[in-house]
Amino acid sequence: MTTTLTVPFIAPIAVGTEIVVVSLEAAGLFSGWGEAAPLIVDGATGIVYGAHWVPPQIHAGDLDVELHSEGKYRRTPGSPPMAFRVMSCLVRARGSGEHVFLDTVIRLEPASGGPVYR
Repeated sequence: MTTTLTVPFIAPIAVGTEIVVVSLEAAGLFSGWGEAAPLIVDGATGIVYGAHWVPPQIHAGDLDVELHSEGKYRRTPGSPPMAFRVMSCLVRARGSGEHVFLDTVIRLEPASGGPVYR
């Protein structure tokens, strides 16, 4: 079964590549947690793709977002990192003039291994 993931950053990942998607949450302004853009780890290259706020200490061997963001972000509890194979990848620009937004639309199918714990 395929799924589509749209992320608000550029992630040009080759078709056929196995990736790991790490679901994240952001601390609310006053309380609680809300969904944040995930981290994507390219299994072939080790490159980690993320939103503009991802701390510079993050790399494929250290995905401890909570530690490096000083508690502003965390992995989504109960949602382990998941392995997928990229079926298609579209990097696009939306908007016009001074207000152009870049994002990536990735069509994925589950990798044979299921959840990945890193």
